[in-house]
Formats: sequence, structure tokens, C-alpha cells
Amino acid sequence: MSLEGETTHPKRSMRRHHVRWQRLALLAVSVFLLFAIISWASMYSFLRALNTKLTGPYAGAVPEPVPGQRINILVMGLDKPSDGLKSDVDVRNSLSRSDTMILVSIDTETKNVSLLSIPRDSRVNIPGYGMDKINAAHAYGGAKDGPALAMKTVRDFLGVDVHYYVRMNVEGFAKIVDMIGGVEMNVPEDMVYQDPTQDLNINLKKGDQWLNGEKAMELVRYRQYENGDIGRIKVQQDFIKAVVKRAFNFGIVLKLPALASELVKLVDTNMDAGTMMSLITMAPRFNADNVQMAAVPGTDTYIDGISYWIPDQAQTRDVVDRLVRGIDRQANAAVKVQVLNGTGLTGLGAKLAARLTDQGYDVVAVGNADRTDYAYTRIINQDGDADAFDGLTRTMLRWAPEAKPYQAKEDAVSGVTVAIIIGKDFR
Repeated sequence: MSLEGETTHPKRSMRRHHVRWQRLALLAVSVFLLFAIISWASMYSFLRALNTKLTGPYAGAVPEPVPGQRINILVMGLDKPSDGLKSDVDVRNSLSRSDTMILVSIDTETKNVSLLSIPRDSRVNIPGYGMDKINAAHAYGGAKDGPALAMKTVRDFLGVDVHYYVRMNVEGFAKIVDMIGGVEMNVPEDMVYQDPTQDLNINLKKGDQWLNGEKAMELVRYRQYENGDIGRIKVQQDFIKAVVKRAFNFGIVLKLPALASELVKLVDTNMDAGTMMSLITMAPRFNADNVQMAAVPGTDTYIDGISYWIPDQAQTRDVVDRLVRGIDRQANAAVKVQVLNGTGLTGLGAKLAARLTDQGYDVVAVGNADRTDYAYTRIINQDGDADAFDGLTRTMLRWAPEAKPYQAKEDAVSGVTVAIIIGKDFR
């Protein structure tokens, strides 16, 4: 028999438990949001500290990226300083040549990433300095304008815009590898080499091993391969793949703020913090296994007793088209395109036809649409070729963000793979 004061109503007890769990859930969400805000703010502050504004006569040659199109980033690893300063000098004051140059091309629509390695001995025209090894561009530009001159040199050489740079010195590279806890790597051969002028003392054994920052630096700086820089680039590309797989880890990202004060002296970029944040948030959607890599093709040649890498212009263009511009000319040549201007603005049809022809498409007809008030571009599959249609649609979305795909029915045009009606969204 229960006393009146001891009676507990089941519904009241359930309500109290429900309220208690609501409060705990609210507290947990609040703590998580606070942690996320603090982490995000710390990350943003860190990235802002990496930003360096481009200055000097070559800064104007660096274009802003166009929304929807690829972002191209020139990544440079710098040699030991040639100015007599210590190796841990602030990278912003470095007069060094670039030991490594890699053009990273990111398709923000498809989330595809391509890496094009440029041999350091590539003989190219450096604006204002004539024909020389491409690794000299950074040094010629000086401490402040080195990145801009290197970017302009690469742009003129490859024929593509270079929007951003990232540079780091050798100390910065080692610290970054240590920051992510090292990298598992298969060393393809025994590597033994010494160079007192570069403070190099490389001693690595062949086989699978876990490399810390110092050993990783030895790996990527080793150059004594039978096939010269090409062998070195292959190892560097394998190493980058290993780093990418290791770095795509949430726990790794959380370590960045703690190392910010050290890294800001060793790494810098002209990317603003907002751009870097957007790329970081996009990173989990990149598939590391689908990263495409290549090196500028060419041959080793001696000129006046100096060893150069002489790029093969035709092969280089094909590699750049495929990796950096996202163009497969051989496949595109089989796609017959009809272009119709649906805006009433004179010349748009010819402009689009010229762009498509530049990418290898076979433009078979250019004319005016049935009316001039199309608000958005229409892409119409005429012959049912899904691969050709999807490829051209991806291309058009970069120029006409509101473009709509359609399947032709009874009014399909004979001899045409895809018909495009230009709308007012075309830019």
C-alpha cells in the first residue's frame, strides 16, 4: 500500500525524462556548434596569415578565376636560399630558384584534379630574361615578384591561365609532412647522394617504409635517376598521391591551428582565405584515386655545355589539353555541333562556334534560332550519343550556368550530334 505523497504518475516521469534528454541534446548540439565555430575561426585566421598580395610589374598578368571554370594553382618547392640567409628564412623573403614546379588544375564542377609536373630544367622563355631554365623565373622575379614572374612564365609556356601560387621552402615541406604524421611510401631504389652546397645528405633504402618530414624531403629532392628529372617526377607524383590519401583525414585538419605560427613563415600563397576554405571544404569530395598526373614531355639536351629539358611542343599541348583544359580533341572531333543564337545579340553564335572549334568540336552549322527571347541555353541531344552529349553539356555549363539538357524527339536534325540554342545566360 503506497502513501499519497509517494505516488509517481507514469506520464509525469516520462515528461521529466523527455525534458532532461532534450536539455542534454541541446547542450551537446551547443557544444558541437561552439567547437565548430572555434575550429572554423581558427582555420580561417590561419589561412588569412598565409595570404600574400602580389606586387610588382608582373602581378597584373595574373587573372582572376572565372566562376565555373577550372582553378589553376602553381605549387613551387623552393631550393635552399641563394642569398646567404638561413634555410628557415621567411619564404616571403626568399630569392631561391624553384626546385619543384607542379601545376594543379581543379575542376570545381566535376571535382576532378589534375597535376602537371614541369621539369625544373625545362628551357622556356622567361619574360624580360630570355631563354633559360624555368626554375630561374622565381629567382629572377626577386623576393616579392618571384611568384608572379613564375606564374606568367608558366602561363606563356603552357597557354593556360594560372590563377594562384603556393610556395614553400624545404623546411616548410618537412614540417607539413610531420604535421600529418608522416607518409607511407614505397621507395623505388636505394637513394644515396650528398651535396654540401644544398645541405643535402640523402640516404634511403629501397622498399616500403614510413617517412617522416626529413626523410620525405630526401625522397623528393633525390635526382640521380637514370632517366633524370622524369624519374624524379614519377617518384614525386607517387609521393603526392600518398600525401593526398593521408591528408584527407578530419583529424589531420584539426592539427593545423596548432602549427599556424610556424607554417606562416614557411608557406605562402596569393589565395584569399575564403578561396582556401572553399577548396578545403570541397576536398572530401575529391577522389584521390582519380587524380590525373603527367609531366611535360620532352628530351634531355646539352646547349653550350648546360643540360636542359627541351619540351615537345605538340605533345605538351596534348597533355595540357587533357589535364588542364579538360579537352579530349580526338573524342570531340567526332561530335558534330549545330549552334543557334537565341538571344538576338549579334555575334554570339560565331563566338560560341569559335570556342567549341578551339576545343576540337566539329561545328557544322551556325545560325539564328526560331526566336530571340531564350532566357537560358538549351543543349539538345540529336543522335542519342550519351557520352558525347554529357561531355559537351559539362563544357557548356561553364559558359552558360543555367543551360538545360534536352533529348530531341521527332524534330532531330540529321547529321548533327548536338544542337545548342544560346540563351541570355551565355557569358
